[in-house]
Amino acid sequence: MTVRSLGVRMLAVAGVLGLTWAMAPMPPTRAADSALVPVFDQELYGDFTVIGNAVLDCPSHDEPGMGFPVQRCQDAERLIGSGEGARNNGHFMRWANGSDGVYDSSTARLTIPPGAHIAYAGLSWSGAIGRAGATCVDDPRTKPPGDPAGQSVLLNGVGVAAQRFTADSPGQLKDEDGVYYSAHADVTGRFAGVDGTVDVTVANVWAQQGPDCYGGWALTAVWAYDQPQPDYAPAKNQVIVYDGHAHLPVVGPRATVGNTGLRYAGGTARVGVVAYEGDWSGVGSYLLVGSSTQPSAGPFFRSVADGAVSPAHLNNLSVDARTIEVPEADMRTGTDLAFVSDQDAFLAAGAAISVPRPELALDVAAEQSAVRPGDQVTYRFTLRNPGGAVLRGLVIESDQLPGCAQRIDRLEPGATQSFACAGAAGAQTQTVTAKASGQNLLGETYQRSADVPVRVVHPGMEVRMVADAEQVTAGGTAGFTITVRNTGDSLLTGLTMDNELGTGCVNRDAGVVEPGQTVTLRCAIAAVEEGFTNTIRLTATDESGRQVSAGAEARFDVVRPKLALVFQDHAEQGAADDGVVLAWAALIAMVIVAGGAIRMSND
Repeated sequence: MTVRSLGVRMLAVAGVLGLTWAMAPMPPTRAADSALVPVFDQELYGDFTVIGNAVLDCPSHDEPGMGFPVQRCQDAERLIGSGEGARNNGHFMRWANGSDGVYDSSTARLTIPPGAHIAYAGLSWSGAIGRAGATCVDDPRTKPPGDPAGQSVLLNGVGVAAQRFTADSPGQLKDEDGVYYSAHADVTGRFAGVDGTVDVTVANVWAQQGPDCYGGWALTAVWAYDQPQPDYAPAKNQVIVYDGHAHLPVVGPRATVGNTGLRYAGGTARVGVVAYEGDWSGVGSYLLVGSSTQPSAGPFFRSVADGAVSPAHLNNLSVDARTIEVPEADMRTGTDLAFVSDQDAFLAAGAAISVPRPELALDVAAEQSAVRPGDQVTYRFTLRNPGGAVLRGLVIESDQLPGCAQRIDRLEPGATQSFACAGAAGAQTQTVTAKASGQNLLGETYQRSADVPVRVVHPGMEVRMVADAEQVTAGGTAGFTITVRNTGDSLLTGLTMDNELGTGCVNRDAGVVEPGQTVTLRCAIAAVEEGFTNTIRLTATDESGRQVSAGAEARFDVVRPKLALVFQDHAEQGAADDGVVLAWAALIAMVIVAGGAIRMSND
């Protein structure tokens, strides 16, 4: 509600609602009397979102007795126009989306990251009660049945009763101030299992109809993951949600909330607000963080609700339910979060604040996948801060690598620093552990550790060569079999063979040999004129990238065959028909001489 000019300018700041929090290293304290009080306070891998909508809308046609045509109201919903004709003051506001069983309703869309769960959900609703002789007049013909204190709202069709209800006392207000109420309920259980996007419809919000009347609702939802989620929640935030009823009249005292327990560790903060009856075309309203006024195109509290679907007005003329980012520079100008009115009365009914925490992530990797005993191993240490606040005084060290200790003064939000360091490998495979620690601006310590296995290999290879025959005919083919056994604990790759006599087996690739595996090769070589020794050497690459080799040899004797014919004859006696015995036989033998004699005979 905005008051018309009375010829003199009223107080520039008519009311302030202050929220204060601790800066490091101050411990949190709490004021005795708080206009808004925390209803949720956790550090978690998540954040909050605020949505809402109005349940009153511009009339569909011109109303008798109104000073402005209805088109001025409808233009204001599109952020067109100025002055009182662009406010709810000058129009007979009507219930929105009424239907059987409900007199008003509206819808907003809640979106949370995939896989997150709702850790808290608080529903706020408010309206102008109306009173005789004041704006938003108490008129039984235009108000809903019952009373706001006993009226349950419908949340997606299911009734919700107020767990906190507050109404203004008319005796404490000026004649120009309206009478407001607000209610709150914890509805976390209603959002169990919600993931992604869901439409939220709230109906039967008790709201008087008429000029200068308002009605609306807001939902503050805190979503979270059980562990870091790289895309949506890589680090923790401290999230505090506040609820209450602080009517900032046109002219009134300062309303203050004491220290809320918020522990700010630096970085960009998020602030969500729930307020009612802010005027887009009003003279002024502000949100201050410390001494810094937050940027706004016109009044800060101007009835803008995030997520509004139906109605979907840029200016809903009833409720603010939105979130802004506050830079670190503004957060450091003071400890107050202030709702400020300047000739525009409104109701502060809730707030949410999210401040980031740093997150320490440590990775360590060995540049070599495998080494031999005593080899120099190059390690790369990488520190990351995926959080939204700075880390300082970081120390990285490893008991196994005393020469690799490093100190880093600061690690800014989102920053990465890395360095390399070398150390000798041991005799056997081992796991190298690195540790890192640092502190946030509150003095809280963050510690992380990371391991990297260092594979130490002991390669070995045994080669044997067996000749098919020890003697080879000159000019013939000498065959031999080669067996290669991997006697170490490393894979052997790129196994090749060199034969100094230049056979077809030269550089023949035998592939990969597993530890304990035996590979067999068959080869042949052209014989020479004299006896010879065949020498081979096999070479492979182990997992450290270095070569291992072994050789074998076999002796071959070369023989040259010679041919000789030997004739032997003798006579044998036998009986014939005529009584004369006469016989002869010839023995022909062919002798092949090849270093010895092989006799072929025919008797």
